[in-house]
Amino acid sequence: MKKQISKLLLIPTFLGLVACSTNSGAIDLTKNAPDFSNRERQFMTFGYSSTNDGTYTENGVKINTGVDHRTAANFKDYKDAGLNVMMIQQNYGWWDGDFKNSDLSWMMDLCIEAEIDRCIISDMRIYELSMKETPIVGPGCLYETQEDLVEYVRDRMSNYMDHPCFYGLLIRDEPFHQMLPAFGSVYRAIKTVKPDAYIEANLLPYDSSEQARYRYCPDYASCTAPEAYNKYLHSFVENAQPEKLMMDSYPILVSGSSTTIKTDHLIGLQMLSKFCSENNIRFEAIAQTFAGTISGNEKWATQNVATMNWQLNAYLGFGVKTLGYFTYWRKADNSNGNGGEWFTDGTSFVTLNGQKTPLYYTMQTLHKEIQDFAPCMYDFQYQGVKCLSFEPTPYDTRFMSDVPEDDFTLLDDDHIHADEGSLMLTTELKDPTTGQYMYMVENIVNPLLKKSEYEDIAMHYSLDFGSKYNAAEVYYRGVKKLVPLKNGVYSGYLDAGYADYIMPYVA
Repeated sequence: MKKQISKLLLIPTFLGLVACSTNSGAIDLTKNAPDFSNRERQFMTFGYSSTNDGTYTENGVKINTGVDHRTAANFKDYKDAGLNVMMIQQNYGWWDGDFKNSDLSWMMDLCIEAEIDRCIISDMRIYELSMKETPIVGPGCLYETQEDLVEYVRDRMSNYMDHPCFYGLLIRDEPFHQMLPAFGSVYRAIKTVKPDAYIEANLLPYDSSEQARYRYCPDYASCTAPEAYNKYLHSFVENAQPEKLMMDSYPILVSGSSTTIKTDHLIGLQMLSKFCSENNIRFEAIAQTFAGTISGNEKWATQNVATMNWQLNAYLGFGVKTLGYFTYWRKADNSNGNGGEWFTDGTSFVTLNGQKTPLYYTMQTLHKEIQDFAPCMYDFQYQGVKCLSFEPTPYDTRFMSDVPEDDFTLLDDDHIHADEGSLMLTTELKDPTTGQYMYMVENIVNPLLKKSEYEDIAMHYSLDFGSKYNAAEVYYRGVKKLVPLKNGVYSGYLDAGYADYIMPYVA
């Protein structure tokens, strides 16, 4: 969908506020304003590579810095960054032996000392089962029946599931289609033993390449990429019978001498949001908090406050309520060989030596903002999306051009406007209890295209809700304001990566 509008036609919101404040007939904006202050809600947040014992592997060589960073003080720093769930990955997982005397048990105790009350852990025997490429339940398999597997998992989990901070288990990351039967059996077994256990397991993100289609389904050669991915998602639901779906996608890329947005990122979010809505499961996602190379070539760009806003606003707009980050600490395994991934030190929350980076403080601020917004936002459900470019635009639009456009309830295309050159992502959300609609509007120009503080890649825009609506409640960076609407029109201004969340109402 492409349109254009002159900047001269748009009136910034603050001008409308001034005009109404001097009008003796000004409306009472508090009348009928949406009120979510009585709801206690919080987004779940956690980070990969959440801690480090001072050892790293680079190009196959193990390096020991001599400093074990697994301390209550460092765990407290993790919490202070706005991360409210600890995840302890496979390198500190439990295999066998006396769990109460294991390193994992000690680290869970450190969580309690740091006042972190939820911890996802790695039981390596259960994790191994979730990685099998053939079924593990049935005649001739490792377990004759699902009940046999449940008993094994129950025996394992009995060692730690009563620990005061136990929250859930990590199993296979990004399983290929052939792993889903075993993966699903393990998923269901964990839920049978402890129904409220959280299971951390990312699915593959959407990718239109042939290599990705090969991973999605056995008959990939005769499928389009969307068909193959849809089969993959349905196989996941059929095998795991899950209550939620998590996916990781890292969209801020380096291409030659410039940065780009991953082509399949937004269409993948649309597909997943729609799928989750249709199957009544929760949508969760992992964001990019790293830069690095693959095969020695730059691939992932360094993040800043604008690119993190770009990522998180897109996720929230598509209905994501749980946010993970890859990574918190620099990832421990690095290689710049053929096919190897190298993670640039200093581009995550914390450096190799345990020093907080600028991203740590950026995310600390962003987490406060989104948690301030959580009581309002949390119960809203995704309804649809429009990805709009307002021609002529000087920007690369490939990452948005294939996103199918949905119909909105309160807005049609002719009532959404922005400057020439603007790129806009807007999603419709609805609170099922109150029936209130919300519209997320994000400036999705790549923020890294801004080379100096004087360059303007901001967007003026307007939404015309119709004369029925005379007010809007708007959230920006976690702060609420009530705005009068003239003839039902809301006008706003957003820098690249930033978003408004707009709820029209009749005051």
